[in-house]
Amino acid sequence: MSTASQEFDYIVVGAGVAGSVLASLLSEYPDRSTLLLDAGQENPLDIGRSQGAFLLTWGDTEKNWAYQTVPQPGLAGRVVDEPRGRAVGGSNVLNIGAWLRGRPEDYDAWEQAGATGWNAEAARRAFLAIEATDRGPADLRGSDGPLRLNDIATPTALSDTLLDAYVEYGFGARGDSDGAVADVADRYQTVFVDGVRHTVADAYLTEEVRARESLTIRVGAHVSRVIIEDGRAVGAEVRPRSPASKMPTSAPASPWAPCSCSPKAPVPCASPPPTPPTGPSSTPVSSARKATSPASSKRYA
Repeated sequence: MSTASQEFDYIVVGAGVAGSVLASLLSEYPDRSTLLLDAGQENPLDIGRSQGAFLLTWGDTEKNWAYQTVPQPGLAGRVVDEPRGRAVGGSNVLNIGAWLRGRPEDYDAWEQAGATGWNAEAARRAFLAIEATDRGPADLRGSDGPLRLNDIATPTALSDTLLDAYVEYGFGARGDSDGAVADVADRYQTVFVDGVRHTVADAYLTEEVRARESLTIRVGAHVSRVIIEDGRAVGAEVRPRSPASKMPTSAPASPWAPCSCSPKAPVPCASPPPTPPTGPSSTPVSSARKATSPASSKRYA
């Protein structure tokens, strides 16, 4: 392993929905460096990109953490599978792809619990900046954000019949479940554009974003612990990468398996950072600070 070191201002652990957006926004500062770490690989152009085929990816342990519950007494001891994404894009690479906002009162409860500034109005403004949808009105739904949303395709009239029945029997009205009133009957929008999954990571880690010198992305980097010094997170320790994935990726797997990280300190790397992939999804990187590590792990600061 090379003892070459790197320095980063910010380290983002996990390239899921939150991590990919955060790393992308941090990389907008050209005078700051950001490192994005993810235990999985790039999200490939596989069956999981097809609408309705997400279930077929759940058996792929290279792409799915494949968590399970403990045996459930109320289910006669049955163990319940809990699929979670292990790739750039996180669980957005294998879930149903529905775009459903949280309830305004829940966001307001965050602020009431002490998270100043995290409320329903702040969430509304964030959604307006994220969404690209043809649903309105403009003060409730975003039209020019990076994440494209589509209505679900309706090959038959059955869904409209069911929605009309919902209204006819007095359960409520039809409307936009992401609009002013959430308790309506709706065919929700999804991240599938023309039948193809476009994840939040695809939207925020574009080729242009990946090309930024301020951003570094490391895949195959399983963070085993966050390094805390004097009550402050200063780095992350990364386990050696597991055996090469059998899954086709949009970029070759990085050969630098073991590692750890921390803010603003040199970091030993097994090899130079890979060239940002040019596949369908993009990933930003975070920052690290100086740290030394045994051959079995790496540290970033």
